[in-house]
Amino acid sequence: MNYQEYPPQLALKSHIGCFWSMGTSLQSPVSGDTHRVLPDGCIDIIFDFGDLRPRSPAYVVGTMSRPVLVGMAGQVDLLGVRFRPGGCQPFLEFNAAECTDDTADLECFWGKAGAEVWDRLATLANTRARISYLESYLLKEFGWRLGLDPYVQFSVRLIQRERGAVAMAALEKGTGLSGRQLERKFARDIGLSPKAFARVVRFEHLVRTARAATSLDWTQFALDGGYSDQSHLIRDFKAFSGRTPAEFFAAQ
Repeated sequence: MNYQEYPPQLALKSHIGCFWSMGTSLQSPVSGDTHRVLPDGCIDIIFDFGDLRPRSPAYVVGTMSRPVLVGMAGQVDLLGVRFRPGGCQPFLEFNAAECTDDTADLECFWGKAGAEVWDRLATLANTRARISYLESYLLKEFGWRLGLDPYVQFSVRLIQRERGAVAMAALEKGTGLSGRQLERKFARDIGLSPKAFARVVRFEHLVRTARAATSLDWTQFALDGGYSDQSHLIRDFKAFSGRTPAEFFAAQ
């Protein structure tokens, strides 16, 4: 299975983290493979061009608060748009909390244009051409309303900068909003509460740290990552990955 990420053009960079593709060659179809997808605080649009599609060929994947096991079979050919946290609103205009840990057909948001975009992408020869067309389409149809909620974006940047170790009081002080106001904004734009989003960010940082480490010292990781102790780290890790840290990295 080949997975690659592609940076968006500058005009979309504040809203889209990356485009991505996943696929197999014609000579190497998969049979009953399972792909473990971990929460990352982002919302994706996925276009599926494979030969054994289990659902609509174009759909939105909401923000995840738990891991998902995705079964794959046949010829896999996926193109994804991964929005930055809070970056999807100009393109989807919905309450993100309604799609948390769920999916929805793209036609629910774009009407018949969702199928028309898939049809056009399916005719293009390679991933670069597909991304070029999709970027042009997004800017043409939605570029006039590109914008981000400054309160959500301030909070997201602070949470990411502090690797998830941020108290709600710091977000309230930084934005001048109450905790309840911030929770409503996060539910609309991200699909998680600020606290839940911070936990996901902390988990992501933990996984990156552990992958880069020469040895796995979970007690030290817990101290460095803002967990109360190693048991707290293990509980959070299992909630977001479905496995204990030892099980997860043994399977890598």
